[in-house]
Amino acid sequence: MLGYCCISLGGESKFKTTTLTSIKKENEPKQKLFRLFKSNLEELSRILSYNTTNNLPLYRISSSLFPLWDHPEYSKYFEEFCEDVTNFATVKNDILKYLELGGRLSTHPSQFCVISSSKEQTNINGIKNLEVHAKTFDLFGLPRNHFAPINIHISNGTKADENTASIVKSNIDKLSEGVKSRLVFENEDGGGWRVENIKKHFDIPITFDYHHHRCNNTISHEDAINIAVETWKDTTPLFHISSGKKSPTDRSHSDYLTDEDADYLRQQKYDWDVEVKAKDLAVLKILS
Repeated sequence: MLGYCCISLGGESKFKTTTLTSIKKENEPKQKLFRLFKSNLEELSRILSYNTTNNLPLYRISSSLFPLWDHPEYSKYFEEFCEDVTNFATVKNDILKYLELGGRLSTHPSQFCVISSSKEQTNINGIKNLEVHAKTFDLFGLPRNHFAPINIHISNGTKADENTASIVKSNIDKLSEGVKSRLVFENEDGGGWRVENIKKHFDIPITFDYHHHRCNNTISHEDAINIAVETWKDTTPLFHISSGKKSPTDRSHSDYLTDEDADYLRQQKYDWDVEVKAKDLAVLKILS
């Protein structure tokens, strides 16, 4: 299956957000945030319907559905919103329909969500971020397994050494089952956390990123993907693919996959998120 990430261009998705400056001007910030949360859940339902109509069964849910959910002053409103499960009733029903029709959903917290830092507060923030994603996945009715993965980078550019691995393992032990059962690690486009090093240090599914491997590799493409496949023990692997904007090893993503990368993808099995700027339009082009 093929899919795309967060924003639909063909479906003209209109997820809403706000800024800290804007919300501070509100006399009733709770009401403003509740309206945004509800609007984004309604938009998620609409996009899932669009995906079904257009044969797009794989979709990455944005990690920004709930603006300011992690801000110390405003997170209480998100927590209150989640306490009322009726807020999630419609979208949960639509998500379950999407799954019944063969769909699959995932999420990818931002690059700032790490559990490998030498700074304790950074790891505390990363754990909190992961727990919120798991909580929303539970409210969505998504399974507690790697069919609904929560994907993060171990760290951005650091060495793949025993010290960092020890910090990560210690923080994994602090995670709830809702996170542990869904957590996957992605190979990176720089630094030491390539596929083979993730496998060496952790017993966890590896999201093979085709473009990251091309930018940062010490083993063959075939060996790397085979290592990653072996780590997905309970469900079909979910991988990522994109093309470099100016050259094959340009870390910036292009609008569409190159013809060569699109041909490669058409020959592949497994599930693939297409991480290019044209989003669903790029996937529809590959499928055409």
